Amino acid sequence: MGLLLMVTGLTIAGSRAETPVYELSTMTIRGMICVTPQGNPSSYPGEMSTMAGMGVNLLNSFHGKTSNSRIFLDMADQSGMKCIPSIPLICWIRFGDPPYPKTGDLALRWDNILEWLKLYGYVWPDVPEPFNQGADGTNPLTDEQLEEQVRQTIEELGTSHPSLVGYYAFDEPEANAPGVIDRIARTHAAFCRLGSSADPSFLPPTITGIFTWGSEGQAAAKEYMAKATGYGSPPASKPPLLMYDCYILAYAVGSGFSDYETYANQWVKLGYQYGVPVVVVPQAFNINQRPAPNELRAQAYLALAAGCKGVNWFRFETLAGIGNFTFDEIRGINQDLEVIGPTLMKLTKVQNAATMKGCGGSWFKAGTVNTFLHAESSRKYLFVASKNVTKKDTANITVSKAGVGYAVESILDCMTNRTVEFSDAAASFSFSYGLEPGQGRLFELQGDPSIPIPEAGFACASLLPLLGLVNFLSGGRKKR
Repeated sequence: MGLLLMVTGLTIAGSRAETPVYELSTMTIRGMICVTPQGNPSSYPGEMSTMAGMGVNLLNSFHGKTSNSRIFLDMADQSGMKCIPSIPLICWIRFGDPPYPKTGDLALRWDNILEWLKLYGYVWPDVPEPFNQGADGTNPLTDEQLEEQVRQTIEELGTSHPSLVGYYAFDEPEANAPGVIDRIARTHAAFCRLGSSADPSFLPPTITGIFTWGSEGQAAAKEYMAKATGYGSPPASKPPLLMYDCYILAYAVGSGFSDYETYANQWVKLGYQYGVPVVVVPQAFNINQRPAPNELRAQAYLALAAGCKGVNWFRFETLAGIGNFTFDEIRGINQDLEVIGPTLMKLTKVQNAATMKGCGGSWFKAGTVNTFLHAESSRKYLFVASKNVTKKDTANITVSKAGVGYAVESILDCMTNRTVEFSDAAASFSFSYGLEPGQGRLFELQGDPSIPIPEAGFACASLLPLLGLVNFLSGGRKKR
């Protein structure tokens, strides 16, 4: 199942001082999305503790009853994590209004999903009856009806739980009923209207949902962003965050990382288009094949090198099911994210000043390097990632001085806080760094951006008059 998460933001007015708004757009997400409930509820505390030990700071539940969502909010808080629990809105938005088609793909999917949800403890009566309006599928709820249902639904879980940062509300809408993107936009607007209401005791958090990662998902995300921003009166605020997933490893091993990187770049570009950060949702479970440790690393670091701001792992299985090796790999990635997270949030990808040799493995010519600009210091950064997922390799990086724009005095490995030696040439400098399979590194090009280096062409042109004078004084005239 391909996934993309979208988070809608709120402008809160008149909220209580003791109930702060936890803004996801400024959070370096080290999350995990998991199907809930899984197994015996007695296993929940242990899983929460394990995830917290892996450095996870956000639990995103998927398909759970309201009662289970309350349990997860409490347990996430006890483990020091934030939480995005499921709410019944998910079925209404995804599948449209009853009756559902008796034939075709949608009918088949609906029957399957109902049985699957029942297996995991989710029952249809949990969905509020008013969501079943519009028997012919052409009469969805009015904005007023929707706002009332949104209010009732989120009040079931409260609005000020210390771990609550959003509600999981919609799922792969572009794959289902026509007009469903419009419904999501209206739902977003309903949350925004409630958030800007004069009622100081009401503080609705954000909503989240899933889109698919490819062209359909990207088109749906564009439609959603365009419709959701400014919808209604007062105009709805812009959703502050995009999340997408990409399960390339389910269909192609090795060579699939080319498509994985392509999608990462496309989503980052989409995020820049709408001025919102992008978070990747990689595969951490068995679908056709289970990612190996080095493939877990490559998924995270290739997306971060493309410009993503965080990682939110998706798993269908229990933690025991995804394998113990996963814990160590995700823990290591989360440790890196915790260190560089504040910096990542301030970086914007710019024209690439660097090229790279090595770290391509059997499938690629080389690994990946991209150049970023820091919003506050104006320094340039390089994010390097290896595509060699079979063995340790050396990244050989050459950087254009003109592309950087200022004299680089030192290169800092942001993960280890150690400087890296580099060699200097007339128009460039270069350095090498050993990377484990699938590993990535962020480097700061330290120097003073307020003192630009002269461009090579400009420098040469400025010397021409002087050279002419020297030539003249030395008698350097052509013979007739």
